[in-house]
Parts: sequence; structure tokens; C-alpha cells
Amino acid sequence: MTDSFRPSWSQRRYFVDEAGDPILFNRHGTETLGRPGCSRYFIMGCIEVDDEPLLASRLNALRAELMADPALKDVPSMQPHRRRTAEAFHANQDHSKVRGRVISLLAQEHFRFFAVIRDKRNVLEDLRATQRLIPSYRYSENALYDSLVGRLLRDRLHVDDCEIVFARRGASDRTAALREAIEEAKTRFQVRWNHTVDTRHTVHAATPKQFGSLQGADYCLWALQRFVERGEDAAWKRLSSRSVEVVLLEPGSGPDGHTFNRLNPLTLKSWSKASGI
Repeated sequence: MTDSFRPSWSQRRYFVDEAGDPILFNRHGTETLGRPGCSRYFIMGCIEVDDEPLLASRLNALRAELMADPALKDVPSMQPHRRRTAEAFHANQDHSKVRGRVISLLAQEHFRFFAVIRDKRNVLEDLRATQRLIPSYRYSENALYDSLVGRLLRDRLHVDDCEIVFARRGASDRTAALREAIEEAKTRFQVRWNHTVDTRHTVHAATPKQFGSLQGADYCLWALQRFVERGEDAAWKRLSSRSVEVVLLEPGSGPDGHTFNRLNPLTLKSWSKASGI
């Protein structure tokens, strides 16, 4: 971690990442939904961690152990020059044996996971309806991202001052836009509950290499995405005990979405009923 980015850890800490993508069209303007490599769902999620340095140290110790394992020395993602697992855990890139060890570690750690899901088919339908009224309206991937950030954090900002760390997206710095999205989320909370929010928050973008908790968020999101996209629940079952709230924001699910929590767990049966699959 650089000296210019050293939080005090005296506040609530949220580590935010995404799964899937907000893409609806390719560079030629052709719809991509349903095509290979295009996700059906776009998910924003975060974990709240009590002791980020402790989680980071345990992940680093596990990485060192795995890097020293002779059985994994020839795995491409483990090679230092590839700058993948050798630098930070990333579920999509990690070898299956590595992934299993990381999930086992995270299943024993203390953190809380929250997520918001959008079905991109409904996003596309909403876009078409808007363009029938306003033909000049154009889709913005960043706008979808920011709207899910606002919903994800809306009910997390009123209790204490907090530190919000986003996984960096590409080369552009969208920190200012994310701050605006969070301010809008605070406003929506105030309107919804007629309650003034005077807490303070700081917003940063970082890489998973800088924070173990971003690696933890990535793994929780990977497990959730595999669950909703493919119906594969093995990883989600192991990490779902850390899930506090998962919200499916879709038409017919009410103004606040269809909520899965400890009273209404996210299982294959409950997901099938809510999503209409």
C-alpha cells in the first residue's frame, strides 16, 4: 500500500466490486445479450470488514503457501511474470485448487456481504421504452454502474462515518462520479425515511493487490455470479453464511427489489421463484 493511501481503519469499511458487466452493445451498436461471453446479470457487491489488515495478512500467508507448493509451480496463473495469482487472488483467473483454498479461508473469516443484481434483459427493455419517448437518449454503462452503487450503499451510509474502497475499473479515475452517486444515495435514504444523514465518508479506488478485502469481495461476487448465471451453488453455499442482503432489482419486485437475507435465504428454489427462471 502506498503512503498516500493509508486509511486509519477507525471507521466502517466497505470494499466494493462488480461481477458480470454493464455492456448491452458492442462497438458497432449491436446488442450483445445472449451472445457468448456476455453476462445476463450485472452485479454490484461489497463486503464490510472489521479487521482489513488481518484478512489481508491471512490471504497473503495463503498465497505464499500456495506459491511454494511444488504441485502448482507450473500453473500459468501462478507465474510471477503473469502478475495474476502471484500478486492477488482473482477468482476468474485462479486455478481451481487455489480457488478452493481461498473459499475455505473466506468461509471462516468475519465479514458481511451485500449485493444488488440487475437482469440486463430488463435494463434493455427499460432503455427501449425510454428511447421511444426520447429518441436521442443513449445508454450509459457508467450510469448503470453508478445507479447500482447508489442502491447498494443507500442503507449503509447513515449509521457511522465510513471508508469506501472501490475496485479500480480500467485506467479512468471515476472517484468523483462515485462520490456523486453516494451523495445521491444519502439523499434517497433521507427522503425514504425522513431522516437526516450527517455522516461523513471517504471514497477511494484501489487494486486488489492493495487490499485483501477487495479480493474477498471478488470471490463472493464470483460465487454469486456462478449461482445466478449457471445455477452452480457449491461455492455460494460455502460463502452464503457471510451474506447479509442480496437484492434483485426487477419489475414486479417492489420499489426496493426482491430481498434475500437470513430470513429469506438465497437458494436455487428462492432464486428461481424471484427471477422467473
